[in-house]
This record gives sequence, structure tokens and C-alpha cells, in this order.
Amino acid sequence: MTDRQNFQEKEYEFPYHHLPVIDEQNWHLGKWWFNGLEYLGVLTYVKNIINDLKPKNVLDFGCGDGRLTLEMKKTGIPKITGIDISEQALNYAKIFNQSSNGNVKLVSDFNEIKNVKFDLIVAMEVLEHIEEKELPKIIHNLAEILEDEGKFLITVPTLNKKPIPEKHYRHYNLDILNTHVSPFFKIDEAKYIIKIGFLQKLIRRLMINRFFILNWKPLNSLLRKIFEKFVLSAEKKTGANLVAILSKNK
Repeated sequence: MTDRQNFQEKEYEFPYHHLPVIDEQNWHLGKWWFNGLEYLGVLTYVKNIINDLKPKNVLDFGCGDGRLTLEMKKTGIPKITGIDISEQALNYAKIFNQSSNGNVKLVSDFNEIKNVKFDLIVAMEVLEHIEEKELPKIIHNLAEILEDEGKFLITVPTLNKKPIPEKHYRHYNLDILNTHVSPFFKIDEAKYIIKIGFLQKLIRRLMINRFFILNWKPLNSLLRKIFEKFVLSAEKKTGANLVAILSKNK
């Protein structure tokens, strides 16, 4: 592993993606994780796209500790495969997804899936963890295992999100993302989300801070609705994250 990948590996001493919790009405940030609110925003946005696409066989590329895998499993997708280079993260993913009735497979070796065809590949907050020299090969490999009419769903942090953490090689805008994927994919749709600003910070502080974690459901539900209405959607200059839906080049 590279130094940045080792930095990420150390963070998997605890499966932090499982700290924030979604139920029907509320977002609970649980134990302190500074980016928990934004993570739930991205996760919810991605889940909605996946539900609209109605895939049958999904690859969760860079699945980490399996949070997105778990959320997809809840929707009844027939086949889900998660892959990650971190054995420690995969161990957590296996624990959280063990009651999968055989529809979830978790692997660390790309050779185990190189002959499988997926109708959806999701890389949620993954590309920024990959070295520049490795990206072309990885993007090519993903194109090879995506069905001709399949979709590639990507989310990445944007250049608006500063500073760049030690575990990331880069942050993105649409041009940078297109440069990386254009040899094999075309971007069908792209959207900036999670508006950086006062309201975003205020909601986070009201939900979790050094004095309390908000668990009063009426206020929690209200703050979630405010977040989804006024913070979730953003523009190029304000978005913390970029979401893109891609299809294979013909």
C-alpha cells in the first residue's frame, strides 16, 4: 500500500461509516465524526439514484467497511458485490452484511470479478484515494466489467473542500473528473451537492457538538428537512461533492 492508502487503513480501526444512522424520519450522527452529516447527504443522494436505476447486479467499488453495500442490500437488489483493497475494512463489511441471504459477495482481488458483468458500478468517494498512475488501468478495468448499457455512478470531493486530507491524492471539479474517465466513459449527468456555507455548518453544530448529540426527533427531523431543501443541492462554486452518472463510450 502507498502512504496515503496506509493512512486510510489506520482509519479503519473502527468502521466510521457506520457511525451515522438513517431511519425513516431522522439522521442520527451517533458518536463524533465531523463529516457525518455530509456523508449522510451523499449516501442519501446516491441511494436515491440507485433506486431510480433499479439495477440487478451492482459492484460497490471501494466498498470500505460496507455501509453503502448494506444500504443497497436493504433495497432488495438481487446481486451486490463489494471490493476493497483493505482487508480490515472488508472484515467489518462482512460483519455488517453477514445476514445477506447470499446476495452480497465481498472480495479483495479484482481477479475474482474480472469475468462478471455488472449493470451498475458505484464508486462513492473512492477515486480520490487512487494514485494518478493507477487510475487509467483501474478505469479501464471497470469499463471492461460494465455491461454495454450499464451505468457508472461516481461521487468525489470537490476542490471547494479544503484542506485536502492526507489520505486523498486530489479533489475534483467536472473537468478533472472528465479527464480521468473520458478514455472509456462519457458523463451523462453531473451534479454538485452539499452546499458549503453557514447553514451547513449551523445544522452540523446543532446536531452534534462537544456539548450534546441531538436525538430529539422533532428537531432532528426538522433539521434534516432543512438540510435536504437548502443544503443538499449546490453549484460548482459551493458544492463539497460532485456526483456523476456515466455510460461506456460506444
